[in-house]
Amino acid sequence: MGLALDTIGLTATQAASAANPLDMAAVSGDSLAVRNFATTDKAYLEAIGLQFATHASGDNIQITSPQLADDVTGLNFQPLDNPAGFLMPRQVPQRVYPGDTLSVQVTDGTNSDISAATLHMYYPNLPGAGARITRFPQISGAVINEKPVEVSITTVAGAWKDTLLGTGGAVLKSERDYAVLGYMSDVAVTAIGVKGAFTSNYRACGPGVTAVYDTAEYFLQMDAESGTPHIPVFNGKDVGAVYVSVLAPAVVTPVVTLLLAELPNNVVPQAS
Repeated sequence: MGLALDTIGLTATQAASAANPLDMAAVSGDSLAVRNFATTDKAYLEAIGLQFATHASGDNIQITSPQLADDVTGLNFQPLDNPAGFLMPRQVPQRVYPGDTLSVQVTDGTNSDISAATLHMYYPNLPGAGARITRFPQISGAVINEKPVEVSITTVAGAWKDTLLGTGGAVLKSERDYAVLGYMSDVAVTAIGVKGAFTSNYRACGPGVTAVYDTAEYFLQMDAESGTPHIPVFNGKDVGAVYVSVLAPAVVTPVVTLLLAELPNNVVPQAS
């Protein structure tokens, strides 16, 4: 058993005849069911992302479960930003419980609009997982170089698009490890992150806002403010199996830049 960051993608379409609020469905491959883990362990919902193809006044998102503070209003947010990132204090995640199924609804005031959302889950001890994720103090004295890597991506409306990091012509050293400190995008999307064997094939993502202050050191800030490991690490020889994951409610073509720190091999233990 081991650590996992797991980003769940959701989508809904506001048909002309549909009434609000709308039930959001997990995108293909994801589930609204909290993953099973030992009842003696803990897990958390630590961030929520939300984006509308067209934003209107009154658009909001609501997450409910009998396990939350109340099962009527639950977690209810009406952000002005589009896309909106975090929506929760990074220092105070919401505890979730094994086997619980979250209900997510969105209010969308634009007919035929697609909305997308993300639930960012943190599992410290998930059966079958063993992501290679570290704390910054463990690597701070070992950074050799900074290495930005660009990848051009064409999204799929309301679904994840996983693009190999190597398609961007990344030149990485096979005898080096690389820590993912954060990312940037020239187009706003719902979420951006990474996926591969080093994340136990779960998506480790953050909000897809274009505010560089929020995202260029996203994993660093989550690590510092939560006090728990949040920085994914992969080896340069695996560049052909590292994916950049993007979710958006519409087809767009962002250029995503991963901000990497080059490290010596084996500063961070290999994932189990």
